[in-house]
Amino acid sequence: MAYESRRLVTVQGMNRMDIRPATLDDFDEIERIWKKHHQGDFNIPSLRGILTHAVVTNGKGIVGFGMVKVLGEAIMILDHDAPLRQKVETVKLLMDKALRDSGGVKIGQLHVFVKDPQFAKILKDHFNFHPCVGEVLVTEV
Repeated sequence: MAYESRRLVTVQGMNRMDIRPATLDDFDEIERIWKKHHQGDFNIPSLRGILTHAVVTNGKGIVGFGMVKVLGEAIMILDHDAPLRQKVETVKLLMDKALRDSGGVKIGQLHVFVKDPQFAKILKDHFNFHPCVGEVLVTEV
């Protein structure tokens, strides 16, 4: 996908490790590893919206799979001085557009980062949002 180079590394006391782009032939093994070690933690990732992906092998098989996906993040800036009815309608219109447009560009998930518990409840109740599993972390690249 995003790169074609292979990087062989030797870890002290271990066989050489190879990182390469994943192929369709790899996905049975990736699914086996997911079922054995991660099935209860998260759904097997969708292949929609992938920027890059790779598998690491040790000469005997796949040790790991990783991918970077496009993350759709919905951001809203609302005028809190507007009448309640207008704010409700604004949220409906913005969320409908965000969901429709995200699906149109094949983003599999839409994320929101919410501090207000009442607003989070509205998004869960009316737009099918649900909590993420695990701690949300970010890094600058």
